[in-house]
Amino acid sequence: RRQQLNKLRQKEILDELRQKRNKLSEKRHIEPEQGDNKYRNNADVRIFSKRLKKASDKHCKGEPESLSDKACYALPVKEKGKGTTNLIRHSREIVESMNRREARFYTKYFVDDNDEISEISLMYPGWEGFESFALATLAGNKDKDNEYLPMNDLKSTINLIIDHVLADDIAEMFKTSLNKKSVQSAINNSIKNRLLDELYDDIQRYNKMITDIRKNSGKKSWPKYIIERNTAEPRYIQIVNHVIGQTYDRIIGPRVERLTNITSNLDLNYGELNADFIHDIIIRTKIKNNTVFVDLGSGIGNTILYASIATGCTGYGYELRQKLVDLANEQYEEIMTRGKLYGLEIGRVEFLSGDFRDIYINHPNFINILYSADVILANNRTFSPETNQFLYNLFLGLKKGAKVVSLESFEGFEPRGKQSERLFSEIKQFRYRENWVSWTHSDGKFYIATHV
Repeated sequence: RRQQLNKLRQKEILDELRQKRNKLSEKRHIEPEQGDNKYRNNADVRIFSKRLKKASDKHCKGEPESLSDKACYALPVKEKGKGTTNLIRHSREIVESMNRREARFYTKYFVDDNDEISEISLMYPGWEGFESFALATLAGNKDKDNEYLPMNDLKSTINLIIDHVLADDIAEMFKTSLNKKSVQSAINNSIKNRLLDELYDDIQRYNKMITDIRKNSGKKSWPKYIIERNTAEPRYIQIVNHVIGQTYDRIIGPRVERLTNITSNLDLNYGELNADFIHDIIIRTKIKNNTVFVDLGSGIGNTILYASIATGCTGYGYELRQKLVDLANEQYEEIMTRGKLYGLEIGRVEFLSGDFRDIYINHPNFINILYSADVILANNRTFSPETNQFLYNLFLGLKKGAKVVSLESFEGFEPRGKQSERLFSEIKQFRYRENWVSWTHSDGKFYIATHV
């Protein structure tokens, strides 16, 4: 009965959104372009015109046709009082998509579950929104270390909200109880011992408490029951890491095999900095909400997105490969909504595609952005000497005090025609720790140079 009520509620929301989509489409005269199944309108219209298709639609039976096609994943999350709807990729949609494509095989988590895979809706504190989690686990003896595990996601999400997102006095309501187990301990116990009926009851208690708290908080941009942004606060960083991880699991995880194709061109080798490394850069370069941060070779956008949601800074990513830019934009769109579910606001972010060696031709306006940047990241670990020389010359126009973070030092490169000038007033060497980068488990060096 609970499952039927959940599905009925979701159907009502989807029907309402389809009506809004139709009105919006009539107003803006949206028509699909022929050939590539894309729309000639901005992102908020694509939300209504592409993502609200059912998973049974023709192009959703297999793998999504393009990296930006989210129709197979999305369900609505609505912001109260705003009159607009954004979408996140729900846990159960990822599981259904994986099983449908036979990329992974998930089976039911609860042995007394009559359905193949049940689902449960979890309310979030930041917005008037929910997420539908699949009550599933990976089948067989498959290595689960790097796989998406929906029950772990559900459990860690609830514990994170109670332990870190909610203010201490509010969180205490979930941790204590006079005549029965606390909500937090009851949920953890139901998941651990695979008690389906008890879990439904426990989640229902949790959802009602979250709903009541939101109703009693009043309409404020930053509710008192959610902790404020503070990059020096470990519990705040825990929230950021969780949101980044959830976004990665939903956007990158299903397509991670596509990122393993490394070309022989040194400038095209792919690698990512992990969250601890990015946070260390944020602290050392003092990135704040008024900082302009540029990543040259931004890949799937992890560095820019982490910095922007952690600090509220403005971020720009420049990446050669269009497919990686598409994934970065998908992550940005997901994280804008998902972050708000936890009370996080992301700063302005933009990703551009092109070869920065042709930047003067392809994106001349980006030069102004670069020269106004406070912090620039260049993962130049595998760049050719010619590319590093080009970057050095490009950095001649940086503003005074701008900081350049790099994996290889720019010391020794002389600006052509200006050998008497010093580009950096100082270049400091630091070490990143083990497992801080994707291409090796070892530690290593990185550099922060300050422009004169």
